[in-house]
Amino acid sequence: MGCTVDICSMSFVLLNIASTLKLNLCFSVYLGKHMETKKEAAIKIIKLEIMRDTDLGQIEKEVDVLNTLDHDNINRLLDAGYVDLKVGSKTYEVYHIVLELAEGGELFDFISFTGKFSEDECRYYFHQLVDGMEYIHSFGYSHRGLKTENILLDNHYNLVIADFGEASGKNKNTTMIGTDSYMAPEMLR
Repeated sequence: MGCTVDICSMSFVLLNIASTLKLNLCFSVYLGKHMETKKEAAIKIIKLEIMRDTDLGQIEKEVDVLNTLDHDNINRLLDAGYVDLKVGSKTYEVYHIVLELAEGGELFDFISFTGKFSEDECRYYFHQLVDGMEYIHSFGYSHRGLKTENILLDNHYNLVIADFGEASGKNKNTTMIGTDSYMAPEMLR
């Protein structure tokens, strides 16, 4: 049994906890289904009670970036905002981000299961990555968190760039940010 979340003009049903797509200290991503269209989506639920104002500002910035972008190789934002999440008899105030579902999962997992790519496969994905990044940069944004865990695959195994939580605009790349294990050694000195 799932729980219902009324999200602005759209209503989604969060499927049971077994359908959790990703867990984090501050948020969880669940598989959801639109109640009318039955289209599945990824619903990121951010727990407000453990968030600081700066974290909420970063989340709202991520939503602003996603609202600006519309490209086949970028995870599409369907809806976002503050909602009351009803679970049983309890109600929690949360911030939600509803994203198009990338049914193929993370590129990281795909490579782990399938092994290395052929040159043709590399060209196929590299072209999509460059096309998406060029589009992002044309709006003056830097992703700043690009790694195989943030590159997803859709149901046709096309590349989808996701997780814009560390993105920034022009002239705002003044802080070092990202995952240490993906950084160049000279950045960590």
